[in-house]
Amino acid sequence: MTPREIFNKVSKHLLQQNTAARGVYQGKIQCVYHAPEGKKCAIGCLIDPKHYQPQLEGQSISNALMVDKNNVEDYSDRKALWLKNALADSGVTVNSDNIQLLEDLQVIHDSVPPTMWEARLNTLENELNYLNGEAA
Repeated sequence: MTPREIFNKVSKHLLQQNTAARGVYQGKIQCVYHAPEGKKCAIGCLIDPKHYQPQLEGQSISNALMVDKNNVEDYSDRKALWLKNALADSGVTVNSDNIQLLEDLQVIHDSVPPTMWEARLNTLENELNYLNGEAA
């Protein structure tokens, strides 16, 4: 997927869902990629259900970029690699071209109230250099 395709898919998903995907992780209610009732976060909506596994939860998208498949040292690295692979298998390459977009979309879902998502998505679209000049 191109950055534009990622942005469009996630924006449409978040605005239609209009609520954060929350679930219990490590004994606390927090944002999750795929929530039990079917909701999905900004990154979760990019992960095809057939590539999702609960072990992906708790892993940030930035860790997925940093992990090297040839140097997996611990469980956290394995989870990051699983996330990277789940996205890749779903058509989303986690690389330096789109990592900032993916991180920003994750922050909007996790930290911004849904009533402000549309405004924040519009601002994000204007801030990202690789989206400038393209029709929304």
